[in-house]
Amino acid sequence: MTPELLQSFELRCGDVHPVRCNVAIRATSREELTDRVCAHGAIVHGFTPNWYHAARIATIARACAA
Repeated sequence: MTPELLQSFELRCGDVHPVRCNVAIRATSREELTDRVCAHGAIVHGFTPNWYHAARIATIARACAA
């Protein structure tokens, strides 16, 4: 199986973060996509663990499921 087929979930950073960032984040599951989106926001944009409170993570998870 090719890597493209394994990565079936995708979300753009700017769709869930308050920044203009068009980076596409991909993962093989919704849970992994949520984790990767949060990691990207922390590493690239400096969002702290406090910024990722439960309600915000739930909003990101809903966007990953859409």
